This record gives sequence, structure tokens and C-alpha cells, in this order.
Amino acid sequence: MKNKLGYIDVPKDYFSLEKDDKDIVCNSILEAMLYVLERNISKKIDQKKLLLDIIDSSITINEIDENYETAGVLLDIRKMIND
Repeated sequence: MKNKLGYIDVPKDYFSLEKDDKDIVCNSILEAMLYVLERNISKKIDQKKLLLDIIDSSITINEIDENYETAGVLLDIRKMIND
């Protein structure tokens, strides 16, 4: 059994949204993730690397679970971080 730390509620029409609307969704999720990290992870740890590791792991898990919409949103968030 896998431990799941949380879930992302992806709008059903995410992939048909305009880019600006997708960015709003992604930014909201990213802000929530950063808030949790900042409150619970030591400043000594590279939070950006940890965030990217969490996102990569979550993408893989969601692909395995065939949650392609969630994996796609996470991939968009990862692209945002790296831009």
C-alpha cells in the first residue's frame, strides 16, 4: 500500500483552459506546496530540490495510477519552476 500525503483536485476542463487560466491553477497548487514546505522543512534543506523531487515522484505515481490529468498538471508546474 502506498502512502499518499495529499491529493490535487484538478479541474475537469484543465487541458482545455487558456494558458493564463492554467497558470492560475498551477500557481495556486505551487503556492500551497511551498507553504507546506516552508512550515515543515528546515531552511538548511534545499527546498527547491526537495520540491522538484516531490513533484517528480508524484508525476511517476500518478502515471502508474493512470491519473494522467494530475500528472499533466504536475508536469506543467515543474516546467513553471524551471523557467
